[in-house]
Amino acid sequence: MENLNELANVAVLAAKEARNTVKKFIESGFKIDMKGPANLVTEADLAAEKIIVETIKKTYPEHSFLGEEKVKAETNAENLWVIDPIDGTTNFTHDVPVVGISIAFSHKGEVVVGCVLNPFTDDLYLAIKGKGSTLNDKPIKVSSAEKISDSLIATGFYYGLGNDLNVSLDVIKTLIDKECHGIRRMGAASIDLCYVASGKFDAYFELKLNCWDFAAGMLLVREAGGIITNPAGIDLTLNDSQLIASNTSVHPHILAILNERKSS
Repeated sequence: MENLNELANVAVLAAKEARNTVKKFIESGFKIDMKGPANLVTEADLAAEKIIVETIKKTYPEHSFLGEEKVKAETNAENLWVIDPIDGTTNFTHDVPVVGISIAFSHKGEVVVGCVLNPFTDDLYLAIKGKGSTLNDKPIKVSSAEKISDSLIATGFYYGLGNDLNVSLDVIKTLIDKECHGIRRMGAASIDLCYVASGKFDAYFELKLNCWDFAAGMLLVREAGGIITNPAGIDLTLNDSQLIASNTSVHPHILAILNERKSS
């Protein structure tokens, strides 16, 4: 496997190139298409993904790519870049500055580098396996909250969520009943996970995601001292689609509530 620091440098470079592309579209406007009900894609998404792939291939021409728009390798590829060029496209189209350019590198199914860059704020989150997580080059850690009543909790809803939407709403009601500090729905999983990693949120759960939504954020949470699993309590992998991320104290409480609501 390639040097982790070099991989991280290439991820950051690609994210910054994509940011520059995205900012041009913010200034000039862009065309919006529909992939499905409330599922948007813009010219900026496609252009940002293209520049990310092109930038990485300059250094790693033989690597594989898996992304939301056009690149579709398998999650078990030996050297795999998992990218979401604009996570939070709906926010982006409405000029809501909660958007993440998410780039992760996975070696044989294990994410070892994760980078998320908000093109509106220029906040850069970076994680390297075994070397911690940073925000704008400063170390970050998950929160020290110990119980739900100490916690600010985030969630998200997928397009056409079906019964899982009812489960999510039931969990939200239970969390409010347990006097959490509040529920937030930001609309960008990558940013939710960055906020858990940096201690802004104490927990985040969502019941329908694709791996490009969480690949980078997954490592950010872990390297910041947090835990991220599927509802069975097993460490999250790129093949999962439901997740809970939090610090180690709050996690079992959220996990228990979610599984109780899923089984009822």
